[in-house]
Amino acid sequence: MLRILVILLFFVPAQLLSQGQTRTRKQVTKQYYLNGNLKSITAVSTTLPRYIDPMNFYKKTKVEVTEFDSLSKSMTRQFTRITKIGKDGKPCYEIFYEETIYDKFGNKKTYLRSRCDKQRSKFIQYKEGRVEFIQIHKRRKRK
Repeated sequence: MLRILVILLFFVPAQLLSQGQTRTRKQVTKQYYLNGNLKSITAVSTTLPRYIDPMNFYKKTKVEVTEFDSLSKSMTRQFTRITKIGKDGKPCYEIFYEETIYDKFGNKKTYLRSRCDKQRSKFIQYKEGRVEFIQIHKRRKRK
């Protein structure tokens, strides 16, 4: 009985404090071609603090877009972008960006990933589904 009481005293308040710190809204939109095939799916997630503190206000947005071909219905492009606005967290506006472009057969053509306002980026080019070229770019801050 004492163990259950100790567990309730320590874990229940921690659960209550961890819940409700942020609120996330997700919106999914779909676009269609004139022939009725799916053109793109866009999912936007917005995270805000539940109780807005003017000194530490932030807004984090994640956008995921998938585009499809009009005739073959295969993926042609897919990208994810995460941005953050406010005084809290990293000093970057665009935290993460990732893009993949596919050819008409569904093989990868190019892949691009950048982090923290392009301080680090990676570009990969494919030919017939195999890696042909890789470029890694790191920009270092001067002290």
